[in-house]
Amino acid sequence: MPSEVSSPAAAAHAAANGGTTELDSQLLTLLRAEVAQRRTRVDELAAELEELRPELKRYERILTQLSGEPLPAPRAGKRRGRPPGGRKPDSGKRIGEERLGKIRAAVLDYAREHDEFSQVDIRAFAGDEITGGGTGIMTPAFEALRQEGLIRLARQQGNRKMFRLTRPGAREIA
Repeated sequence: MPSEVSSPAAAAHAAANGGTTELDSQLLTLLRAEVAQRRTRVDELAAELEELRPELKRYERILTQLSGEPLPAPRAGKRRGRPPGGRKPDSGKRIGEERLGKIRAAVLDYAREHDEFSQVDIRAFAGDEITGGGTGIMTPAFEALRQEGLIRLARQQGNRKMFRLTRPGAREIA
C-alpha cells in the first residue's frame, strides 16, 4: 500500500517511531476529513451570521421607534485603520491673516531676486519675527498661499519642495 505521508523520510522512519505507514495514512485521512468538515461548518455559520445581522439591526431600530428607548450601545471592538471620515480639511494649524500677510510679503520680496524658493529659504530670509521662533507655521502658510494662487510647487528634491510664483504672483512684484 503506498504511503500518504507527505515526507518520504517520515514514511521511512515510521516503523522506528512506533507507527506504521498504514496507521499514519489513516490518521492523515481522518484529519483531512475533520478539517474539511470544520471548514464547511465555519462557512455555514458565517453565511448565517451575515443573514442575521441586518435583521437584528432592523428589529432594534423598530423597537426603539416603538418604545422610545435608546439603541443599545454597540460592542466595543478593535479599532483598525483611520477613523471614519479621515482628516478634516480644516484641521491642523490655523494661521492668522496678519501672520499670513507677513509671510506673503516675505515670499514676494524673496522672489524678486530668486526664481525658486523653499520654506526654509523664506524662513531664513524673513527671520523669527514672521515665524515666531517656530518652524511649523510655514507649511500651513505655504499651503494657504498655494491655494490663493500666489505660489505653485515647481519641483521636489527629497523632502525639500521648491516653489515658484504663479503668473498672477509674478505680476504683483513687477
